[in-house]
Amino acid sequence: EGKLGQAIDVAYEIESGRALYEEAQDEIYKWSTELQIAQDRPILNQAYGLAEQGRLTAAINTAYQIGYGRALYYEAQGAISKWASERDAIWAEQQAEEARRRRQYQPAPAPSPQYYSPAPSPQYYSPAPSPQYYSPAPSPQYYSPAPSPQYYSPAPQRAYSPAPAPAPAPAPASSSDAYLLQE
Repeated sequence: EGKLGQAIDVAYEIESGRALYEEAQDEIYKWSTELQIAQDRPILNQAYGLAEQGRLTAAINTAYQIGYGRALYYEAQGAISKWASERDAIWAEQQAEEARRRRQYQPAPAPSPQYYSPAPSPQYYSPAPSPQYYSPAPSPQYYSPAPSPQYYSPAPQRAYSPAPAPAPAPAPASSSDAYLLQE
């Protein structure tokens, strides 16, 4: 057990991404399983021995020491289930036999007169509390409506008169008027 534990510790030191990481993880799983079997097999063998002696409850309690996630967990649970069924069948048979014996060896009891206890005396309760009345809720306050908005007529728009038309351009001088310009 000691060397397997040391080997597991060394394998855990191999970091992810290293070349041997996957192989180390496989070995860790394999070695952990071997280690768990080495630790739990004696417990399960002891439980099997107790069951062979007919000590089924002790066998069940011993096998329960093998916890969930361990290599022998499912084997232990199967054995526990089998032993619990056997034990329950034995107990049921014993109880049935015991009931048969009691019926067989007990004389029928003589009928005894039946006595009834007197009716219970009436219970009196204090009257219900009178209802409480509360003053009515205050009347809601009404506020005058907000003043209506005042509308003003729009400001007068200025009318712009069009700009005066430009003065006509002087007519071009004709040849008949050319003499006038010479004087």
